[in-house]
Amino acid sequence: RGTVYFTVVGIHDFNYWPVMDLSDQLRAYGLISEHATFAGPHAWPPADLLRQALEWFDVQASRNLARPRDEELAKRVRERSQAGIRQLEKEGLLADALEAWERLSLAWRGMGEVPEAEARIRALRDSPPLRKAQNARAARRRREMEGLDRLVRQWARLWRAEDNALPQSQRIAALGIRSLRRSAAKKKGTAEGDSAQRLLGHLLAQAQGRGYDALGAGRWDDA
Repeated sequence: RGTVYFTVVGIHDFNYWPVMDLSDQLRAYGLISEHATFAGPHAWPPADLLRQALEWFDVQASRNLARPRDEELAKRVRERSQAGIRQLEKEGLLADALEAWERLSLAWRGMGEVPEAEARIRALRDSPPLRKAQNARAARRRREMEGLDRLVRQWARLWRAEDNALPQSQRIAALGIRSLRRSAAKKKGTAEGDSAQRLLGHLLAQAQGRGYDALGAGRWDDA
């Protein structure tokens, strides 16, 4: 009770969709939360984003009188959030924008209403392009999860004992690594390019994990 949440994930993080799902669940349960992404892989967020998260927590702490509210800080945090959501709308990311306005409305309830948030929520919910944007995002997620499932299955097959003798070049070809790298490079900055980067991140994490396991077991050649 009284707990608030701030989720952060890199757009190339292999945990991108699980964190996005967590953010959606927090909002759906009516819990106070904020969400942010940054241009990066599975890594610590930039220092500036961490500072913004701490400022958001600082403002939310005043909700339960845990500390006096700094009105100037509260205004800066609120306006920064609003500006970020307006940018999402400008970029046509209507599904993301609607969810962000809903989080903002909930987070500031009882601490100073945000009329713009309520107005944009009503407008976006009645907007014909919203359903198209939601369907497009769901389709992107589904394609990526299907691609990940294929990668996981292929990875497991390639590392079975009977397949251990396969040359490295054949393993790379079977996993489609070159194709993913081409997509990541040629479609950089697009949803498809970001998806390719995340799938490559999954493979890297699997390879690192297997290497660490081999080192721990003393299998130096496998590592």
